[in-house]
Amino acid sequence: GCGGGMQYVQLDVLDAGFLGHLRQLVVEVARPVALLGMHLCGTLSLRAIEAFAHLDLVRALALSPCCLPKKDDAGSAHPELYASKDSARQYSAWAA
Repeated sequence: GCGGGMQYVQLDVLDAGFLGHLRQLVVEVARPVALLGMHLCGTLSLRAIEAFAHLDLVRALALSPCCLPKKDDAGSAHPELYASKDSARQYSAWAA
């Protein structure tokens, strides 16, 4: 942790125990929490969104993905990402 009541924690979002560990940390602080996801390549952003959706005390989520999921990894859930070959349009669709 650090001063001002703020704590930074680095976790592996792909770890099987990620949500449980994060839930434990959130419960321990017993205050509203903001999640920050930096350089969440591909589908890692989806994992951070899942955590945000499942943890009631998490009140804010800031994502900074660095790349889109591979077309094969995105599956049929995100066909709009590849409707254009323009990378700016693809990223805009991912951020929407």
